[in-house]
Order: sequence, then structure tokens, then C-alpha cells
Amino acid sequence: MLVHGDPGVGKTSLIGTGGSDYRTLIIRPPIDHADPIVGSGVQEMLVSNWEDIFDALEYLRHEGESWDWVWIDSISLLQDIGLDDVYESAIDSKGGRSGARARFGPDRGEYRINMWRLEQFIRFAVGASLFNMGVTAHSFWFTDPELGNTQLMPWIQGRAMPQKICGMMNLVAYMEVVRREVRGQTRESRVLRVNKTERYYAKCQFKTPTGEPVFDGGSIYNPTMPEIATALGRKSTASRSRRGTRPAGRTRKGA
Repeated sequence: MLVHGDPGVGKTSLIGTGGSDYRTLIIRPPIDHADPIVGSGVQEMLVSNWEDIFDALEYLRHEGESWDWVWIDSISLLQDIGLDDVYESAIDSKGGRSGARARFGPDRGEYRINMWRLEQFIRFAVGASLFNMGVTAHSFWFTDPELGNTQLMPWIQGRAMPQKICGMMNLVAYMEVVRREVRGQTRESRVLRVNKTERYYAKCQFKTPTGEPVFDGGSIYNPTMPEIATALGRKSTASRSRRGTRPAGRTRKGA
């Protein structure tokens, strides 16, 4: 599943709600913040460059069954640290920091390399089928160059990259905060939208045994991971050991 929304809307907090029921690992860059998962039981793996990211992928290939949910939080920031790494390598191979290449930012070649690596990571992680894969992303206004319509999409750099990554997901949800009346009082609530509209992209490919949508009305107010996972048919592992096998020196438990 992929959840996109504004920074601070509560995407990481949503992941944390599953820490008591599911063996959950967050893979994140150091520029993202994991304060919302402190004390939740969720563990985190910090990645600072592509070597770290591919080490994480290799770990998941061997130890992926140790986890119920593995999340990238967030792919929008992960792509930035990946691009920095690709650019640094380009500078080193083209004359160093005193060369002409160092005076300019990343060019099309670096973006392509970064896009390919990011797509490769997601494709292999999803295709392994060893765990439930989750991704968070910031939202951005995407304008279709052919149709001209504008829609909120997950922020993933590169031509057709949002569509490619979303195409690998069974569930794409847009998260926002809304005001609504509850027992006569106005309250702010987080809500996940799973049905696509003209304003935002979303989709849900899950159905009930009778063919009905698993989320009636397409909106989930104050969502939690146990609630979502139950609707999707993902069972809790609370009766089993919830601690995944930790790669030495790379994970940190929220406490």
C-alpha cells in the first residue's frame, strides 16, 4: 500500500498504530523524522546512500519473513538522498570538486540513474512477497501533459514514476485532515481516501468475498493499521514473537 499526503498530516503516525500488533520495520533517510513512532514497538533502519539502500534490500531478501510490514517512509525524501549520492559519485568520476561538473547540479543522467535504482528497489521488494510492503510519500500537484488535468499524486521524481510506483500497489490512499461534526462538536480528523477523484489519485483493488469494496464509502476516519490490515485480510501476529531479526547496527527500536 502507498499513502500520500502533506508533510505532517500523520502518515508516520499511522504506521506506528500497528507496532503492537505487527512486526513492523521502517526504512527511512536521516532527514525524515520518526518521533511519531517512539514507544510504538516499530523498529527503524536508517539509510544515507545507495549502498545503505541496497544493503537494506539484500537484508530483506534474506530476512524479509521476519517482518509483517516493511515501510519506506518516505519515498519522497529517500529519492533526494539517493540523488545526492548519485551526484557525488558523478563529481568524483568527472574531475573532482575542482572540475567543471562540480559547479552544476544533477543533470538528466543522474536523475535517470536515481529513478532506475528507486524503481528497482520497489519492484524487488514487492515481488519478493515475503512481507506486506508499505510506502509513504508527500503529495504534489501533477498536471497530465496530454489531458491537461491537474491532480494530487505521490511526489516521486521522474517521467511517469508516480504512475509506475502506484501501479505496483494494491492500495493507494490519499491522507488529509478534515473538520467534521461528531456528537454536536466540530473536530479535526485524519482521513484516508481510497477512491480516486478529480482532486487526488487513489485506488483500492481489494474486494469482499461478495465483490463489495472493503472500505464502504471510500473513506477511513482516524485510521489505524490494525483496522486497515483486518479489512485487507492481513492477520495480526500478536500471538507470535513480534520482534523481527535485526540487521546489526542498522535498526533502532522506537522507545
